[in-house]
Amino acid sequence: MTTRDRAGYDRDAEAAGEIDRADAPAAAPPPSAVVVQTFAESTYPTAAASFFACRPVAVASAGAAEGAAASFSTFASDYVIYALNLGSEVPPIGSRHVASRVGAYWVFRYR
Repeated sequence: MTTRDRAGYDRDAEAAGEIDRADAPAAAPPPSAVVVQTFAESTYPTAAASFFACRPVAVASAGAAEGAAASFSTFASDYVIYALNLGSEVPPIGSRHVASRVGAYWVFRYR
């Protein structure tokens, strides 16, 4: 392959790469809500209006139908979401909540 042929080959490969990148799907946006479960990372908060350490929870069901049972399982133990409780009471350790993203923060409401 001559130098001239090589230069054309490089341009073709570069153009093909640009086409592949253009066709690639955009990254999925982060979820706006997630089911979480509170846990005591160190000292569990005693004030209601505090950030609580939470783990994301997967919700599963054999079939989504009225009255069907659901099961819950937490994700990796090293993944922590700090969510602000907007409610007036401290949630029990291990309680599940729907946390919503508001700006840069996760929030939930317990009572």
